[in-house]
Amino acid sequence: MPLVTISKQIDGACVLFTLEGLEATEGNQKPRIYDVFVEFGDGEYVSFYTKNVDRGVATYNYSFSHKYEQPGIYSVTANMKAVYSEDGDPLYPTTTVDVGHAVNPICGGAVPNKLPSPPATGIWLTRSHMPKFAEQNVYVLNYNNLNLDPDYRNFVALFYNQTGKEVEGTPYTQWKTISNITELQTPEVSRVRSSAAPVEVITTELLRNNIEVLNTDELLDGFTDMAIFEITDIMHPGQKNIFVSLEGHPGLQDAVAGEEEQTISLSVAHLVETSAANNPNQIGISILKDAGLNLVDSFSLSKETLGTFHDPNFIKVTPTLIDRGDEALHTWEYNVKFTNDGEDIADYLRVDCYLDMAFFDVDSIHVLDAVFSSKLTTIKRADRVSFEWTDVSLAGANSAAGRLITDEHEGEVTFQISPKNNPPARDKIVAFADIIMGAGDLRETTPTPNVATTHIKEPPVVAVPPVPVPYPNYKPLLWAILIFGILGVLLLLWIIFTCCN
Repeated sequence: MPLVTISKQIDGACVLFTLEGLEATEGNQKPRIYDVFVEFGDGEYVSFYTKNVDRGVATYNYSFSHKYEQPGIYSVTANMKAVYSEDGDPLYPTTTVDVGHAVNPICGGAVPNKLPSPPATGIWLTRSHMPKFAEQNVYVLNYNNLNLDPDYRNFVALFYNQTGKEVEGTPYTQWKTISNITELQTPEVSRVRSSAAPVEVITTELLRNNIEVLNTDELLDGFTDMAIFEITDIMHPGQKNIFVSLEGHPGLQDAVAGEEEQTISLSVAHLVETSAANNPNQIGISILKDAGLNLVDSFSLSKETLGTFHDPNFIKVTPTLIDRGDEALHTWEYNVKFTNDGEDIADYLRVDCYLDMAFFDVDSIHVLDAVFSSKLTTIKRADRVSFEWTDVSLAGANSAAGRLITDEHEGEVTFQISPKNNPPARDKIVAFADIIMGAGDLRETTPTPNVATTHIKEPPVVAVPPVPVPYPNYKPLLWAILIFGILGVLLLLWIIFTCCN
């Protein structure tokens, strides 16, 4: 994982920041490329790529500037995602700046913000990156342009974790839930200015059961979790943004690896109490049990198809789960997708798929589908299977052809393989791939960022009812004892009667 820091040069209210440590991958002179999202600490933010291509010319940018409208001390955080998996996502670098009054009307070195601007009216929501599992993803809740009534308490609510999300019939969770209000109030989870305050984390079911909420059925039905903030100063100047970091649940990885296309969305709402507060100085949502809430406005992010994030290559497998003992009944299907996101046209392609060769019968490999199928050669090796293409033309995403036709830089291969007749016992079967692309004599290798895993579980144990043990049949013995007893008594009476006479 690269070590990245932020250096700065302060000139009055203007600060020039530089991300240090991104110039090259260790052992390789290829520049690192990152998707950067920076919070400046004053409610403003910027998002940009460290590499840009304009008319075939690539430029790399690690510096950006910002002008602070008010003097003070600000904490600056850069949330970064690697475009190439082998570069690794760095820890989020932070720094502190102490700025004075604005002496320069314009700050040089500003970079364009690739995220859209808030609308002229209403609540709004945007995000830093395509969500990634097990990582922090920043969402920006903007309340710049709300129609606020100072006589009523106003709230901004983030709705997350959509209901009804399933992969092949199995429910999954999109985000790790914020556990309590204490967690919400930490700067690692939410950053707010003095015009707002975090007041509650709650499930939509609990909110519905405890507070009268009007006009929100669609939101309450569509999500399971909420984070609620109260607007405490409606006249506060400057950008009114709330930054919330959500950590992707491991279920997001399952969603990407599944066969069915999965989407993700979040919503934000402006809520207002339905009657004037008895104590307007009291902060918190507990007093709303009597007042209730009413939906004024809401905004939902467009449903996005969950993809493989920024990584250009990916591998997945079917099946993902089988019972032990059923291995020989299944045929494995692997799909490897790859992308030429460079600037050159690749005339050589090779996918090295590393499989469990002790488990699989390599002679059973059968290619179902592949790009440039007429030029594909399958090579069986001791530890992997190679799929090789020569004399092809896969345009780079940043080449002229790749920018004009979006799918001309993508390729894939899908193949089936069966296990051996008596495969060794495994708890799981894993596979990964290296993608080798070349132009002329140049070769570049990029691994898949994930592994394709089939889990093998123990079959359910069927309880066998115990066989009842028959009790010994004592009836004949009892009858014999009874008969001999009666005969014995009769014999004794006969003897007594004979003797007495």
